[in-house]
Amino acid sequence: MLSRASGEIGLLGDLHNVMRTRPIQSSSDPVAPEGVHQSVLLQTAVEMLNLKEKSIAVDATLGGAGHARVIAQKIGTGTFVGFDLDRDAIERAREALDSAQCRIELVQSNFRHLRAQLARLGIAQVDAALFVLGLCIFHLLFGCFFFFF
Repeated sequence: MLSRASGEIGLLGDLHNVMRTRPIQSSSDPVAPEGVHQSVLLQTAVEMLNLKEKSIAVDATLGGAGHARVIAQKIGTGTFVGFDLDRDAIERAREALDSAQCRIELVQSNFRHLRAQLARLGIAQVDAALFVLGLCIFHLLFGCFFFFF
């Protein structure tokens, strides 16, 4: 850990600054109904992707499909490719994207195979990719989480 005296901020200092810039949620804030997934930093993440009509976008970690739903809406008639190793996440995404206008490709695979899977789909390049790395609430709630390194 680097000290503040040296002019360099260590890990804890950096985390403190990150935490201070996030909106604070209080007990009076609205809570999503039970069973409704709330995506982490949904609007911020999607804005940072700078999506356009007809973009080719990848969600490498479908999870609850919250990001996928918004991404598919933003790209209109573009192409959306979603990855997840979890079969249930693929099904959640299939249901969430049922009314999307874009081409939908859902791939049950680890995102480490992204390049090969995109090639299999005839996609040479993408305009945007989202990787939300962390635990999925569904895995914690239903005790079916696993890790691959």
